[in-house]
Amino acid sequence: MWIYCAVIIALAIIGKLCGSLVAARINGMSWREATAVGVLMNTRGLVELVILNIGLDLGILSQTLFSIMVLMALVTTFMTSPLLSWIYPERPARTEAPRSRIALSDDAAFKSSETAPSEFGSGDLNA
Repeated sequence: MWIYCAVIIALAIIGKLCGSLVAARINGMSWREATAVGVLMNTRGLVELVILNIGLDLGILSQTLFSIMVLMALVTTFMTSPLLSWIYPERPARTEAPRSRIALSDDAAFKSSETAPSEFGSGDLNA
């Protein structure tokens, strides 16, 4: 049964990964982005588990096939995060963003407006 389980998991991964990857490439995504889409599409959700439970309750699935499908859903969901981290590794955060001339001129304009007299009066909100 473990061989059947491995084959089902492999086919589930290859089917969704390749289908999503090809569709993303046709729509103009880069290989890296298309692979990320394929990996993200490989996650199985709660809906699949609900459908599997209904299939088991109705007698459509045997206990063995149900267990294999649940294991496949868990494997494909848990593999998503490590694979996505491998495709898009984290970049170290910069300590300070570079300041542009526009930011400096905006700061200067803000400081000059604080010292300039207001056209609406003294600037005291309580008055």
